Amino acid sequence: MSNSKSINDILLCDDNERLEHLIQIFAKYQMAGKRYEARAWHAHFRRIAIDPVVFYRHNATLFYEDNQYDHETFQVMEPTCIHGDLHIGQFQYYFDDVKHERVLKIRRHKKIIAPFTWDLKRLATNLVLVAYYQGFSDVEIIEILHVFIRQYIKNVTIRIDKINLCRQYSDKNEQSHQLKSCLAHRQISVIGSIPIQHDMHDIDWKKLDTVASLMILAEQLAIVVANSHCQPPVSISSIQNLIENNAEHCTHVIETALSSKTQQQELINDICLFSIIYAEIAERDHRLFFKHFRNERIFNGINVLNHTRIPHPLADARSLSILIV
Repeated sequence: MSNSKSINDILLCDDNERLEHLIQIFAKYQMAGKRYEARAWHAHFRRIAIDPVVFYRHNATLFYEDNQYDHETFQVMEPTCIHGDLHIGQFQYYFDDVKHERVLKIRRHKKIIAPFTWDLKRLATNLVLVAYYQGFSDVEIIEILHVFIRQYIKNVTIRIDKINLCRQYSDKNEQSHQLKSCLAHRQISVIGSIPIQHDMHDIDWKKLDTVASLMILAEQLAIVVANSHCQPPVSISSIQNLIENNAEHCTHVIETALSSKTQQQELINDICLFSIIYAEIAERDHRLFFKHFRNERIFNGINVLNHTRIPHPLADARSLSILIV
């Protein structure tokens, strides 16, 4: 696709052009370098084609290929440490018996160096798709997005204030220890400092059938993401000389980007606009993929990546079964 395209242009492009792009992305990033087995690939694509929400979750590569065409008003001057593939399926929860509330945690921490807005865009689009599925109106969807982004900004601001307070009242010799204690959010038991084990549950987004329930989830997700961005998980691998692994650096980047009300409003506007447009793109991508995959018009033996024949066409995945009684 041309680099001159914007996100809105992707939405308006021809179906055939978009389908060709989808095929190339799947071939390049999902099928390349792997043994082509018709039965296995047919089962994989059938699983991700269940509905637009599931299809979107399994297409992070496509999302970031498209994201490069977004012309943001809100500018992030420096990349920082982010998750890289946030969607509702990446979160689990447990019930806090003391507070009698649901506590969310990220299922598996990934780590890439990129603008923090990428995580917000990807997760916000997922919220829009869930809202579409539930039949919520455009006005209700915008309200949910505002709740999500404003809660993210609020929680980041609270963490920044805590860090600044620690700096203000800590001696130089104790500063490192104080900052660590302020940033520590891991729940531990009193006996032997052993982490408490909880029964974790997946989020069933299909049960989020009211605007209020999705708003509550949006707030909880925003808090977890803000905490993750300000206190990234420790990694044993070296990433850009570990500069971006530093919690202070990550927090400083976000603090600078959100230092004024104008910048905060630009972030809200950009995330809302992007996620609503991209949800429509994802919905159409699913429709195109499902229609042509179901009728075996794509992935039917042509290796899009290097223009050579794949030994076993996808149509061969359908085999006769014999019932023995």
